[in-house]
Amino acid sequence: MQKDTPAIRVKQYPMSPEGKKGLASVIEHLLKENILEPCMSPHNNPILAIKKDEGKFRLVQDLREINKRTIARHPEVPNPYTLKSKIPKEHTWFTVIDLKDAFWACPLAEECRDWFAFEWEHPEKGRKQQLRWTRLPQGYTESPNIFRQALETLLEQFSPKEGVQILQYMDDLLISGETEKEVKDIVSEYANKKNTGILGMTQGQETLKTENQKQDHVLFFLIGKNIYLDQVPMAKIDLHVQQEQMSNSSSISHFLLLPLADTRQLQLLHFCLFLGISLAALLGNGLIISAVTCSHLLHTPMFFFLLNLALTDLGSICTTVPKAMHNSLWDTRTISYTGCASQVFVFLFFISAEYFLLTIMCYDRYVSICKPLHYGTLLGSRACAHMAAAAWASAFLTALLHTANTFSLPLCHGNALGQFFCEIPQILKLSCSKSLLGEVGLLAVSSCIGLGCFVFIVFSYVQIFRAVLRIPSEQGQHKAFSTCLPHLAVVSLFFSTVVFAHLKPPSISSPSLDLALSVLYSVVTPALNPLIYSLRNQELKAAVWRLMTGWFQQH
Repeated sequence: MQKDTPAIRVKQYPMSPEGKKGLASVIEHLLKENILEPCMSPHNNPILAIKKDEGKFRLVQDLREINKRTIARHPEVPNPYTLKSKIPKEHTWFTVIDLKDAFWACPLAEECRDWFAFEWEHPEKGRKQQLRWTRLPQGYTESPNIFRQALETLLEQFSPKEGVQILQYMDDLLISGETEKEVKDIVSEYANKKNTGILGMTQGQETLKTENQKQDHVLFFLIGKNIYLDQVPMAKIDLHVQQEQMSNSSSISHFLLLPLADTRQLQLLHFCLFLGISLAALLGNGLIISAVTCSHLLHTPMFFFLLNLALTDLGSICTTVPKAMHNSLWDTRTISYTGCASQVFVFLFFISAEYFLLTIMCYDRYVSICKPLHYGTLLGSRACAHMAAAAWASAFLTALLHTANTFSLPLCHGNALGQFFCEIPQILKLSCSKSLLGEVGLLAVSSCIGLGCFVFIVFSYVQIFRAVLRIPSEQGQHKAFSTCLPHLAVVSLFFSTVVFAHLKPPSISSPSLDLALSVLYSVVTPALNPLIYSLRNQELKAAVWRLMTGWFQQH
């Protein structure tokens, strides 16, 4: 860093109360160990509170502005992602070195410490102070090179075999051995006990849970002499394949859902928004269910199917929204493997049931307008019960087959889902591409069934519109249209959001758009359906009014 470089002052990012509370104990420990010290520095680089899977927080400092102004004076360490050994195996000797927390053993020169200062406000005392690092900070672009030189200086007091060379610090361990077999034996031993990764590229799923339920994360790679760039050595390729096979056969204990917001204020806003939408959906669908159940005037096929549709709307919104609200309120992302499978099954069950019920309701509208004389015969109480039962049974079978097939696939690409709830397309992205034939077949069959239902709905409405246009009186046309428009609006909203969410062109796809579309079809649509059906249906509005006035009179 040049001495005449102007002071770097980056405003501290907003931090949630939970993050401040989590960092308080971390910073107190670092102060006690003299790794941090109070200061009065002209520089300021913001810090972040990163929440780990086990619930603890990690202190991370944003050193991007310092890294931009740094001029390297030390030879750069070769990137371990692209290492290549050109030395014969019989002349290569490896060693094992434990480097856990070794960064904190590398002191930082007094004249350099002010550059790495940051502002800290204690959550309980409310007192702001400026702190700086006394040891080499992680995240600094020159830290690996400086650390390597310091480490090699420390190792000069030992007498390792000729050819040993420390290349770069990587998290906790550098694992290697005297022969290739020894390397693989050591790797296998650790891979069976630890949550491992190969150069950060492949994440293993085996975990070692200690008495306090902590998970120990270990990253390892090989070191030899005469290391060159451009290609990964064969030993690392073997290691990568071995670890990939291990991750294929291992199980994931939890998934990470997509957070709805990054800041605490937006998280609370999303919580309140979802709470309002879910209460509106609960009220609207609950009133429809109660009105249809209690009013004998609404015991008709149309309102019977509307009652079933309200049940699916309630079920779908109660499947996704509570977990999203919990994650926003408690600032977490995790969902258990079992919870994710249950969410996929239940949500797919209700969404499939809604689709089949909308198709049946279209048939109800078709018969009532195009074949009114046969309405009582074709849509008697027994026929309606059979059709509703068929819709629910088909939805159950669809959800069961897709869920069982999806969660039987090996997951090779981590556990982070790009959605705020568990859905099959996001889980398939984590799976091995060679194992998707079964799910592709199921999707093809489901798509054919869905396309058939869609064609039936379009054909039915073509016939309905033709029949309505043949009605001589304008009042009759208006009445016929008023019975069809709510259903047509619900079908259009359901189809447009679902189809666009999953079949939109990749060129316009983005995480924010995907999130908005998923919220639209999984949260907003079930809340809007009761409003759409009640706006133009006088019978339903009258029944709801009688229900509410009767309830208030009793209380």
